[in-house]
Amino acid sequence: MSVQLRVAACATALTLTLTPETTRPPVAVAGTAAIQVQNHGEGFRYKHEEFRYKHKARHRQRARHRRQAVLLRQRRLHHRRHLAHVALLRARRAALMRRARMFARWQTRANRAVRFAYRQRGKPYRWGGTGPRGYDCSGLVQRAWRAAGVSLPRVTYGQYRSGPHIARRRLRPGDLVFFHGLGHVGIYVGHGRFIHSPHTGTRVRMERLGGYYRRAFAGAVRPAWTGHRAHKARHHHKRHHHRRRHHHKARHHHHAHAHKARVHHHVHRAHHRRCHHRHRAHHVHRHHRHRR
Repeated sequence: MSVQLRVAACATALTLTLTPETTRPPVAVAGTAAIQVQNHGEGFRYKHEEFRYKHKARHRQRARHRRQAVLLRQRRLHHRRHLAHVALLRARRAALMRRARMFARWQTRANRAVRFAYRQRGKPYRWGGTGPRGYDCSGLVQRAWRAAGVSLPRVTYGQYRSGPHIARRRLRPGDLVFFHGLGHVGIYVGHGRFIHSPHTGTRVRMERLGGYYRRAFAGAVRPAWTGHRAHKARHHHKRHHHRRRHHHKARHHHHAHAHKARVHHHVHRAHHRRCHHRHRAHHVHRHHRHRR
């Protein structure tokens, strides 16, 4: 080794030995940077945890609000159903009360007719008779219900159409019972018995609704029953309402179809007009280019 190199090496070694702190600043700087990075990571981790906590809190709050909204909707629905059920019960009770009052009024009239028929027992059969000395079958029924304030047709076929038809198991005093294909009629008095004027040579009497008359039974009618008219009126109103609704629906469909057809026509005309202009412009362009 030359003298110059030895001198330079010794000087470098001496400098490093006398000033050892000169080699430490890079290590200190690196440690400070690591501490700063660590502090920054901890701050980011803290912010991330805080964000997650707030996000979970908002999520729980929203879930709680959704549950509260569902419970509120369920309570409102239950309340509306309860109100509808109460209204239905009130309507049914009112309908039953109206029917009971109507039936009580009808039963009062029917009892008058039955009492009149009881008083006519023993009077002779008279063809075409309507009293007071004799009756035929339809004349006795007509006269009995006239005493109750109700006007009935004269013949059995008209009387059969004067009210709603009743099943035999639902007969009540005052109902009209028909036999022999509507050829004969009597007035039911309860307990399976009826009063009638049978035929020529007999008198007005009471018979049991069994045996021969049970086999000849053709139907029963409840005259002066206003519920029958109310039911017919409701049925007519409902049928008229459905008819009007169907008419309006068909009319709406017709207008919608006509509007759709008009729109399609206008769209088709506009498309045809655009195609015509485009075709004309194309021919004009080809003409000018050919002239050039």
